[in-house]
Amino acid sequence: MTAPVREWHGPDGMTRRTSPLTIAVAGASVVAGLVAMVIGGLIQAAATSAVVGEQGESSPFGLVIPGVVLIAAGIIQVVRWFTTTYTVFPTELVVDEGLINREHRVLPIARIQQADTHQNIVGQVLGLTEVKVDVAGASGSTQVKLRLLDRDTALALRDYLLQ
Repeated sequence: MTAPVREWHGPDGMTRRTSPLTIAVAGASVVAGLVAMVIGGLIQAAATSAVVGEQGESSPFGLVIPGVVLIAAGIIQVVRWFTTTYTVFPTELVVDEGLINREHRVLPIARIQQADTHQNIVGQVLGLTEVKVDVAGASGSTQVKLRLLDRDTALALRDYLLQ
């Protein structure tokens, strides 16, 4: 017996996006990577100057590349969020993704084998959950991920897909 379907928008055929906080969560992981890269560079510079015995002049241009990468990653995350939509119909789930390489996937609900939710620590703090859907006999990729829906919507969607 499955859990009752929670209050949500239901299979109304309206096109929706994942939570806008998806951008912030993805951006936070990029920022963490850049911080690690900058700290690693500073440690390497300190170790090199200790071995060589010279005190080199630091250049502010060393922060330009991480800054450019951070801005580019932010733009990519906004575009990825804006171009990813999902629509729930009574008999199918439709997921559209991509800007340049547009992908339109129609998943018949009758062929959905598994729908899982995953919530990492950041998702727990922000109340966001990822939904992973596996489809039987689909050509190409058999899994779709809807990254970071609000928790209640994600659980209700999972329950609806598995009923």
